[in-house]
Amino acid sequence: MELRESYTWMMVPLCIDEARWRVPEVGLWQPAELKLETQVFYDYIEQWLLAKANAANRQSLPQESQSYDIYTLRPSRKATADDSPEQQALLGRLSAWRGFAGATWRQQRSGLAFRFLDKEQELMSVKLLVNRFSRNGLLLIPISLDSRHTELTDLVTLNYYQDKIDRQAPLCVLDADLQSLDPRAVEKYRRMASGMSLRYDEATGPQWTMNDLIGFLLSDFGDGCRLFNRTRLHLFTYLRVPREQWYADGAAGSRQGKADFVRLVRSQNTTYNPPQQRLDDEDLLLQTFDNVYVGASVEGGAMLVLSNPEDDEKGLSTFFHNFATANLSKRYLWIYLMVVLQRHALLQMIGELSDINRRQADERSLDQLEALLERLATVKTCTYYTNVSDYTQHNDFYKYCARQMHIEEQYDEISEKMRLLETVVEGKKAEADDVRGHRLEIILAVLTIISGTCDLLSVLDLGGIKTAGGITTILLLILLIVVVWNRKR
Repeated sequence: MELRESYTWMMVPLCIDEARWRVPEVGLWQPAELKLETQVFYDYIEQWLLAKANAANRQSLPQESQSYDIYTLRPSRKATADDSPEQQALLGRLSAWRGFAGATWRQQRSGLAFRFLDKEQELMSVKLLVNRFSRNGLLLIPISLDSRHTELTDLVTLNYYQDKIDRQAPLCVLDADLQSLDPRAVEKYRRMASGMSLRYDEATGPQWTMNDLIGFLLSDFGDGCRLFNRTRLHLFTYLRVPREQWYADGAAGSRQGKADFVRLVRSQNTTYNPPQQRLDDEDLLLQTFDNVYVGASVEGGAMLVLSNPEDDEKGLSTFFHNFATANLSKRYLWIYLMVVLQRHALLQMIGELSDINRRQADERSLDQLEALLERLATVKTCTYYTNVSDYTQHNDFYKYCARQMHIEEQYDEISEKMRLLETVVEGKKAEADDVRGHRLEIILAVLTIISGTCDLLSVLDLGGIKTAGGITTILLLILLIVVVWNRKR
């Protein structure tokens, strides 16, 4: 089946170490300035997800705001004599990235070529989203299959390999013959490889895998973050295919297209055959409109549009001709991102709660457990939504994606684990109350002894008998209180 248009967003979920997370002033990233479409979400959702998407909002928000920080890569420029050594080194890295992002690359294993997207004020370029409060983040890297590859199966293969970041991660090389290039261009690629710490081969030029790219983009943060999954990415794909080809062979044609669409959703290749009897099941695929299909899973998601011939004519302002850069990037992609961020914020919470249950009961103080419960309850409240918009199609899309990524089940698991932890906290409170009551009894008993001793000293003094040990006796009794107190802690 012919592929008219496609984009793939490679998503890298992150775990954030709040104590170690720092965004360097002289670093690759800067706060993003995004062109957003308002009134897509309810206001309280925009505050959680989009509040820091422009400078005006960031300046008015309190420092403890729990919204996501959104970053984009700094622009490159030529170094000047006024630049510090750190700035000059940064400019060298940014220059290398600019050359890298502007090149066409090829998966060496599949032979498929692709490019990186670079529209800075939209989600059509590399972005980083981070929420320190919920301790999760997402690195977003969008690419597009080269227009020379026109088959839907090409996109299936590209995504299947690009999804991997373990030992199966494919090696990517320049889609160019170095022997036919000008020596100055070859030297530029050599500097690019050096600036991004990539391997360089004299025959093929710079070489890299997704691990190399992720390592470069996150190099400023050290151990302030780590990958949530060390073997796979999460991919979301937009594609447009001709309507007449989708239905060319009747039901059989659409079933073949649906099978490839399911493979995109699950980051599988043509070796995997989805069950034919389920291809019309809305639990597997959702058809929001007559010519729009949506798929989502824990591995990834996709949106497919069936286009008419007029949608392919350049310059026409038809709805689906501009769908990717309008409705998708300004609406549906944000909704999908929100679900992915929800999922990993909840998984992070489940991990923290499971970690508590594995530890000894006395390893964390009552104050620490109560603070953890309060933070997790806040995260849960900020991420729990039944509807997200006043538009039916947005709510249908959100509910479908949330269902496919098992968001409701994660909330149920968190609620059960928090209930068990609350039982532990109540037990610790009762234990602390018993200790405080016992301490009070000891203090009252000691004070009674002190009172009797003082009365005795007073009688002796009235009788004309002076004692030099009176003060010493009282000090010893005070010391006794301190010792008993510390032993009971």
